[in-house]
Amino acid sequence: MTDTLVEGAGDMAGVPVTDRGTWMQVGGGRRFYPLDPRPEEVYMSDISTALSRILRYNGHSDTPMSVAQHCVQCSYLAQRNGHGAEFRLCMLMHDSAEAYIGDMTRPIKVYFPKFKEIETKIEEVIWRAFNLPPRNEALMKHYDNMAWAWEKRDLYRSAEWWPHTPEIPADLPLMTRWDEGIARLRFEQEFGHLKMLIRAKAQLSDLDPASALDPEFDPYYLGDTVERRRDERDWRDV
Repeated sequence: MTDTLVEGAGDMAGVPVTDRGTWMQVGGGRRFYPLDPRPEEVYMSDISTALSRILRYNGHSDTPMSVAQHCVQCSYLAQRNGHGAEFRLCMLMHDSAEAYIGDMTRPIKVYFPKFKEIETKIEEVIWRAFNLPPRNEALMKHYDNMAWAWEKRDLYRSAEWWPHTPEIPADLPLMTRWDEGIARLRFEQEFGHLKMLIRAKAQLSDLDPASALDPEFDPYYLGDTVERRRDERDWRDV
């Protein structure tokens, strides 16, 4: 595939272009084509690394936090409310396209419908690459906004509260900032854990179909209240 350069004096001058459009460099020197994304070019290491380095709120929160941490905590909120591994995995990955296009803030994104089209296309490719469950957009937005309110309570206390900001449970633990390495590790661990739960649930449902209908089914925690308490404590201590 031969590169050509955009000619002229504009912002795109000198940018290499192929028959798949422009490309960006990702981990290991690989290319990613945001206008022509393909599942085989999506890597979890690229997503977890980038999201652990991209800051929420364009870096303006009182305490900086990464998109990776936000995604893990969205999964946690879904777990607290009894959702199973499939939906928790959707919440973990709901901002995964930002690894390739960045985190454009809401007040700006509403003016760029083309950006949303590109984002949606990349999301669809990521979903295919990892064989992720179907999305429930309305419910995902609810938990995204709940995490946003939690973040504002603990890490962005100077922020104004927008109208219709959702109420959050009073017993949510104090949120503290994770550094890049912790955020990346927890994102990858949560991804692997949830995929394991989904596989285990599918295997057990072949033996006991009723288990597949139980939204509380989680073999990692079955009969292990000590492990559950340890998981809750980690959210406060880290």
